[in-house]
Amino acid sequence: MENIKIVRSRQCRYCYAASETFNPEVPISEPLAQILPSLLPSSAFPFQASPLLLSAGTGSGKTRAIIDVVIPFAASQGLPICVISSRAAISTQFKVAVARKLGLEKLLENYTHQGLRRLSQIGPIRILTYHALWSSLCSGDEWVKDIGVLVFDEFHALALDALFVSYTGQLLQKIPVVFRKAIRLYISATPEPIIDALLQVEGNERLSALRWPANYANYRLNFFSEPRDIVNKLNMLPSDEHALVFVSSISAGEDIARKLDKSYRIVSSKTKENEPEVWSHLLESQALDRQVTLTTTTLDAGVSLTDPALRHIFCVGLEAAAVIQQAGRKRLRTNDRLNLYLWSPSQQQLGHLLRRNSEMISALRSNESEPHRFLRDYILENTLPAVRAMCSINPDLSLSVNPLSLELFLRERDLLSKLLSSEEDYPLDTYWCRVFGQELPKDPTRWLDKRLDESAKKSLLSWLDMQVGKTIRGKDAQHAFGEELKSLYQQAFGPRPNDRADRSWGLSTIKKVLCERSLPYSVESKNGGWSFDRAGRDSSTSQEYIIYKEGGEVE
Repeated sequence: MENIKIVRSRQCRYCYAASETFNPEVPISEPLAQILPSLLPSSAFPFQASPLLLSAGTGSGKTRAIIDVVIPFAASQGLPICVISSRAAISTQFKVAVARKLGLEKLLENYTHQGLRRLSQIGPIRILTYHALWSSLCSGDEWVKDIGVLVFDEFHALALDALFVSYTGQLLQKIPVVFRKAIRLYISATPEPIIDALLQVEGNERLSALRWPANYANYRLNFFSEPRDIVNKLNMLPSDEHALVFVSSISAGEDIARKLDKSYRIVSSKTKENEPEVWSHLLESQALDRQVTLTTTTLDAGVSLTDPALRHIFCVGLEAAAVIQQAGRKRLRTNDRLNLYLWSPSQQQLGHLLRRNSEMISALRSNESEPHRFLRDYILENTLPAVRAMCSINPDLSLSVNPLSLELFLRERDLLSKLLSSEEDYPLDTYWCRVFGQELPKDPTRWLDKRLDESAKKSLLSWLDMQVGKTIRGKDAQHAFGEELKSLYQQAFGPRPNDRADRSWGLSTIKKVLCERSLPYSVESKNGGWSFDRAGRDSSTSQEYIIYKEGGEVE
């Protein structure tokens, strides 16, 4: 096992020695059990244990290997063990699994849902999230010095969370120093976003690695260009099928939820506090209790879902590691199939993303070159509010940018640049197929990409019929009218090239849209309002309905 090392080369950032890639059918526990003793402090390094990177696909048995191999090994050596996870959900499921393994199920009965989440010790095993670990390190807790085996599950989250947790880079730097006497196991199905940083802090000459190739053959890939395009697909789900939708924020989830005619639930960090019973039931049953579950990063890694009705997972994002983790929440059996819906924006949208990305990189780097301007523009003012979440205050009151956040933007910039150099209209179609090891279909399934959807068209026409004879007065009412028409139109025909998510349609745009699609309606500015009617209808003989939204009411 001594030749199982990560190798650095000029040709690639890192590569694996052939001897460390194992057959997927070989249980992870076998080579892990063999290599663990060699990680203990040696005569050459009497006060320092060796680190190990364990990489295998989602659902491959990494957590089971911790329970069946690492914990017994630590016990046999008299080494206190600490297991760190990236999410409270992973931590809770792990606590339950450990308690059952140790025959301590009755211990769990003494805790409420919130109590179990805050429980940090089961038997000889300390179980924390990385947030709790950071708090302990900052507080100088004495238990840290005694740890003999540190397991960091889903450690890639330190990189992916760097956009909203300012200290993840500092935590990564501290771990090899604070736990230098402990065996350190870094576990992830997707270590790519953080591998360079890990090699830097651990030293690539001492980092061993075990890696199993992943297999994504059970995924059926679909593509969509606008996050809001998924609404219509969700509303067409068969009644016996469930969907899990990952959203960028709670507000984005709420926006989708308002347009659903299916039962839904929004799961976020607030769910743990405000609805602990719901949270606990989700983790214990490993099933969804609504047809559509919208979730933030709360459930994006480590959590196991065995719900047989879960057939659809929607992912909004460009980072392959995050998407792979999200797709892996559904634990698939050999013959199971999962419909995976991936965001694949157009070249124009990718160009907008690259410009935004470049702006963020420039802003973060200005902290080193122009710290006073950085403080003025990005901390004290509101130029780019997201920057604040990536900065921490040093003891000398200077500001530090989380290096992992900058690395994440640089990775995205490289990806966007490569995609924009492609001649394909939707280059992410090919990219996602490559990520999941699949061939690009001749006619990729794309939802609502400039295609007419009959169900959505009927909804649009029905809504337009209900507006006939109405006059919309007041800016608020006109804004709401334009926003609703825009949403229904995009569900039926897809977004127009110049549409912006933060703008509703004005009068001139509405007229143009009705004309372009030959829709039999007209809208005119009349007496300070918008008069909506059916084309060719004699409006002089009809009753007029006036809609106000600025202190008025509907008549």
